[in-house]
Amino acid sequence: MVFVDNLLVARLGTAPLAALAMASGLFGLFNIVLIGSCSAVAALIAAALAQKDHLQVRVVAKQGIVIAFGLVLVMFAAISFSDHLLVLLGQDPELTPVARRYLIAISPGLLFHALYVALRQVVEGHHDTRPSFVIAGAAAVLNFICDQIFIFGWGPVPAMGIEGAGYATAMVTTFMALMFLAYVVWRPTYQH
Repeated sequence: MVFVDNLLVARLGTAPLAALAMASGLFGLFNIVLIGSCSAVAALIAAALAQKDHLQVRVVAKQGIVIAFGLVLVMFAAISFSDHLLVLLGQDPELTPVARRYLIAISPGLLFHALYVALRQVVEGHHDTRPSFVIAGAAAVLNFICDQIFIFGWGPVPAMGIEGAGYATAMVTTFMALMFLAYVVWRPTYQH
């Protein structure tokens, strides 16, 4: 999603692109910590499944979701102070408010993003990798469409620039989480 966001925001000019790069760096750091913290979930679930310990599978899955949601609280705090945080990191003070607007726009999707990361680990811990591929592919197409609509405007939707990229990302991560949630809820494999 970051590639498409950058590609399309670049059409707005160098200042919005630079602001998106700053915001993406902060979000990328959060994402690395989130994925790294949840990556053990897949291995722990696979180990529990090998021992046919379904109670442990449920415990690990719940703990992964709790950890992911806890990290979202940290990201919300970082977004709240992103103007100051980005300046402390040496970024241009004139662009940090623009970067912050993008971060605020993606913030409604952060809980869903955390749920997506945790559920993806649960599903992959069951050696079921196809949903990750299918959902990511569908999300890439949806992100391109939503970016076009929200960055540049279309029909009744006004052009929102860099904030539009943030709203599109929030919508797509919400879609990804809901698709994984539906898969886990309705797939008999995950009913134990």
